[in-house]
Amino acid sequence: MNPTVRSKAGLFMLEFTLMLLIFAVSSTVILRLFAAADRVQQQAEAADAALNYAQCAIERLKACDGTDAALLEILGSGDSQWLDAGFLPVSDPQQAVYLARADYLKEDSEGGRLIEGEILIQQAGAGTEQPPLCSLPFGIFYPAERGNAA
Repeated sequence: MNPTVRSKAGLFMLEFTLMLLIFAVSSTVILRLFAAADRVQQQAEAADAALNYAQCAIERLKACDGTDAALLEILGSGDSQWLDAGFLPVSDPQQAVYLARADYLKEDSEGGRLIEGEILIQQAGAGTEQPPLCSLPFGIFYPAERGNAA
C-alpha cells in the first residue's frame, strides 16, 4: 500500500454536508416567500371583495328613488354595519370580520336631492389608525320628479 494515497470519503462528506446546508437555507427562504405571497393574495382578495361590496351599494343607490327610507335600507343610518367573511350583514360584532360605514350628506333643493358621501370598509377590530380596505366616494343627484325634493 502506498501511504500517500488518502481516502476521499472525508471530501465527499464535506461536499454532501455543504449541499444539505445550501438546500436547507434555500428551502427556508422559498417557504417564507410562499407564505408572504399567500398573505398578499389574501389581502388582495379581501380588498377586491370590499370594493365589490361598496360598488354594489352605490349601484343600488343609483337605482333607488333617493327617499330617506331607501337610503336607510341601503346605507344604514350612518352607523357601522358588521359583515362576515362573505360580506353579508351579521348582527353580532363578535362574528364580524369586516366593518362597513357610510358617511353621507343629503342636500335637498327645488331641483331635487343631492347625496354625497363615502363608503369605508375595514377589518373588524382594526382601529382608526389602520387604513381601510376600501374607501369609495360617491355623489348622486336625484331630479325632483324622481327624488325627494324639498
